Amino acid sequence: MCDLSSPAPFNLSSQQLLNHIEQVITWNFSEEHGPWIVVQLLIHEFQHHYGVNLETLVQQQGYSDSLRNFLVRSGQFSIYSTATPETFYIKPLRTIPSPKSVALGAKNQPVCYSIKRSWKVDGRLIKMLREEGAVEIKRTLT
Repeated sequence: MCDLSSPAPFNLSSQQLLNHIEQVITWNFSEEHGPWIVVQLLIHEFQHHYGVNLETLVQQQGYSDSLRNFLVRSGQFSIYSTATPETFYIKPLRTIPSPKSVALGAKNQPVCYSIKRSWKVDGRLIKMLREEGAVEIKRTLT
C-alpha cells in the first residue's frame, strides 16, 4: 500500500484508491456526524491531503461516469442519496471506531451477550462469539 503521508501517486490500483478514500473518511470522523461524509467534503479533503483531484483518479481507473458509480461498484461503501444528484453522503461499510470509544479504551472491554430463546440461535453464532472472547450474561429466572 502507498505511504499515506506522501501525495498519492497517479498509478494506484482500484483497491489502493478505495483504501485512501476510506482513510480520508476516517480522518474526518466526528461524534456529531458519525462516519458519514458529504461527497464535496471528501473531494476537498482528498485534494488537501494528497494534492490530487479524486475525480481525476477515478476517471483514470476507467470510471468516467462518476465517483458515485466507482464507490457503489466497489461494494465497500454505503451511499445516502439526497434530492440533488450531485450531493450524496458516503460511509465505509467497515466500522469506524468513534474517537470517544477509542479514548475510553472500549477495545479492551469484552463483548457481552445474552440469549433469550436459545432454540432460535444458530450454534455457530455462539461458537463464533466465544472464540472472539465474548462473555455470556447468565440470566436468572425469577
